Amino acid sequence: MILALCLISSAWSTTLGSVLAMTGERMPLILEAQEKARAAGGQLESAEGAFDHKIKVKTLNQFESKYDNQLWDARLERQTPFSGVSYFVGQRQGTGTYASYEGKYQTSSIGELFAGVDIPLLRDRAMDLPRLERERARQQSEQAKIDLKQKTLEVFLKTGETYWKWIVTGQKLRIVKNWTDIAIQRQEMLEKKVSAGDTSAIKLVDNRRSLSKRRAELVKATREFELACQELALYTGAASYSLNDVPTAFELSKDQTHTPPATTALLLPPFQLLQAQRQLLAQEKSYAEALRLPELRLGLEGSRDLGVLPVNQSDPDQLRASLRIEIPLENRKGEGKVSEVRGKLAALAKREEWLQREWHNRLQQNRVSLETTRSQLELQEQEVADAERMAKAEMKRLQQGDSDVFFVNVREQDEADARIRLLETKSLHEIMVLERRSLDGELLQLLSSQSPKEFQ
Repeated sequence: MILALCLISSAWSTTLGSVLAMTGERMPLILEAQEKARAAGGQLESAEGAFDHKIKVKTLNQFESKYDNQLWDARLERQTPFSGVSYFVGQRQGTGTYASYEGKYQTSSIGELFAGVDIPLLRDRAMDLPRLERERARQQSEQAKIDLKQKTLEVFLKTGETYWKWIVTGQKLRIVKNWTDIAIQRQEMLEKKVSAGDTSAIKLVDNRRSLSKRRAELVKATREFELACQELALYTGAASYSLNDVPTAFELSKDQTHTPPATTALLLPPFQLLQAQRQLLAQEKSYAEALRLPELRLGLEGSRDLGVLPVNQSDPDQLRASLRIEIPLENRKGEGKVSEVRGKLAALAKREEWLQREWHNRLQQNRVSLETTRSQLELQEQEVADAERMAKAEMKRLQQGDSDVFFVNVREQDEADARIRLLETKSLHEIMVLERRSLDGELLQLLSSQSPKEFQ
């Protein structure tokens, strides 16, 4: 599943794309959803088996002192998905001596061909149990595909969040490491000056205190980065990550705050799932309403004897018709089923209303987050520029003898803190961009165009 295209418009889009591609190929939760989609496809195929052709063969043999006869019957049957109609064709042969009341079983030595249909006239006509089971399996298969989309979106969003956390902790580690190296170099310089008597020992102590603080921050930053590496590897299945894998810089992606969503909410997985459930309930309702009707079935069978007729028969052709009726008196099964389905449909309507409100709310929250993040970034970029300028100016004053190590350390710490805050805000911006692309369907369209058949 290649997602390197169009995900993030920054210089490091391939890096995020490759991370998401690895997640799609290796993440057990996504692979589990894929296997469930395949399993649901197997269930659908199994439900289609209710409409398979069936061959049935039976024999009946009598061995008595007066009546010795043999009967065999072979037929091909099929329950069709059309209005509950079933049909059969076959051949039967009955030879030997039959009692008069069993004469219908007697045929010529060649036997007779027969064919017939069973037609429901009321109950089971609009919907019967085999068709309902097939519809259930079909909707379950569709829901499994939708669940795969939803699970993939959720995992990709979490992976994207983890990826940007990994970027921030890696770049933070570089900042703190550089910050610590500067203090180490200053410490070595001050030690030489103190030894030469060019400066007081208290300045060396003050810088050593600052150096200890920076080293402690370096240990903390290293721990945070190692944990972020492990968390990212959890999603991608990679063996490990190192600081060399972290880009030194990245351009911010263009957000779509002021553009309309790329799709309607009804095409997103939660709404597609509701639609699949609604379609199934429509079939359930049809079946429930059918249960309230009497069962009235018409059976027709025609046959022709192929050989010389038995002595007790004169016509090779026969036509039989039957009518079967069953009337439920209390009819509680049908009435209860109809009430159940109506309640479920009403509940789905309320669920859809909530999902619509939630979706619009998340879009608004995302818009607010992106708008405020842009403003925050402008201020923080200015803060970083000013903090860097102040740190350089304070260092120059120290070299001229107009400042102190304490103030230099404070300015350098301000600059490092400002750079880290700017990184964290950039990371938040990228996470919000990815969330927006999930909410407006862009990420879903990309997944659908580059996914296995379970997605289609």
